[in-house]
This record gives sequence, C-alpha cells and structure tokens, in this order.
Amino acid sequence: MRSSIYIFTVSAAIVFNAMSGTWTGSAFATPSDRQPEPATVIVQQAPPPPETLDEASFLNMEIHDLAAQIMRNFRNSNGANGPVAVATFVDVNNLYRTSPFGRYLAEQLMGEMQRAGFSVIELRKTGSILIKEQFGEYAISRDIKEIAKTSPAGFILVGTYSTRDKYIMINARLVSSTTGMIASSGMKILRKDPLVSKMLWPSATPHRVQPVKMPIKELGSGSNVEFIPGS
Repeated sequence: MRSSIYIFTVSAAIVFNAMSGTWTGSAFATPSDRQPEPATVIVQQAPPPPETLDEASFLNMEIHDLAAQIMRNFRNSNGANGPVAVATFVDVNNLYRTSPFGRYLAEQLMGEMQRAGFSVIELRKTGSILIKEQFGEYAISRDIKEIAKTSPAGFILVGTYSTRDKYIMINARLVSSTTGMIASSGMKILRKDPLVSKMLWPSATPHRVQPVKMPIKELGSGSNVEFIPGS
C-alpha cells in the first residue's frame, strides 16, 4: 500500500499525500542553460494495512471513514443551521434497544464531527459541575434532573446498526431538527471481530416513560424528546 504519489515536473517537485489529501513540495527556477539539480525526496512510511491493525484501531479507522462519508455527502438545501447533537446508535429492529457498541459509535462521532469543523453540542451536559465526595467531579449525566432541558441543536446525527451472522451493518444520518429532512448520510459494514462482538453485549431496552419537552431555543417551538431511564 502506498501513502504518497510523487509527481515531478521540469521546474518543481511536488508530493501528494493520499492519506491526508494534501500537497507538499517546492518550485524552483531553472536556467535554460543547465539542468535542474536532482530533488531530494523523503519517502513517507505507508500506514499499516488493515489486517495488521489491532481490533480497536481498526474500529476507530472505520468510524473515521463513516464520519468522512457524512462530511462528503452533506447537502444543506434547506439552509438549516445550528450545532449538531449526536444520539446513541440503536438496533434497527428495536429503536429503543442499544448496547455499548451503539454508545461508543456516538462518542467517537462526536469527536470526529467536531474535528471536521462542525459545532457539536453535548446533550448530557449538566447545569453545573457535580462534585461527589470520594468519586470525583462530573459535568455530564443521563439523569434528566441534572441535565439542561433545552438544546440549540440545528441537526441531529442519528444511526442504527443491524447484525447478521458475522457482519454488522451501520447506517448514519444527519437530520434537520426542525424539518426531519436528511442533510447527509453514510454507511459501513463491519466484520464482528471479538472486540465488536463483546461490545454488542449487553444489549438492553429501557423502560419507557412519558415524553419530556425539550424546546429548540432558536426556533421557539417544542420538540418531543423522550428521556428514558436505564433498565
């Protein structure tokens, strides 16, 4: 596997890094009465092929590619704006069932979206820092009594996964929080290696309760967001 493509012209030496999508190099003037001096080229170390990566690194690489698909496919035809909120990924056959795998996907994609330039909001942020003696300081929570009741999110990143035999299919969509229109999407198919298989368990469905209103600040209208306590 090569990570760089080298292009040479009469008056320039340019290096294209295929992994980062960037060009590096320098141009130099060449008098007509002599040949240019040979360019010094540093061959970059190619990244290890997927089969040599450990399971955790390979999973993170696949999530990074899923985020890249969402960036490439982004079409904001409705002119919606505002931060992105990322929801936990759920079982496609039961939209209230999730697992450590679904929660990990959401956690990683929050970072991927922020690093790509999106404004990302943390829905689990508490109203203040919670200090619990002998445990530590906390600023995120899934307790509805501790988190903020409003969110300025303009988009919500939602996703599902489905397991079949030795494969797991993941679909992600960036959805307008006001119209429900899909602004972008991406998908991945992963093999269920030992790490992913363990993360799919335990899978749980929480007990449903009455919806809690979570208004979108910039729009002034209510949005039914259902907070569900753990089982």
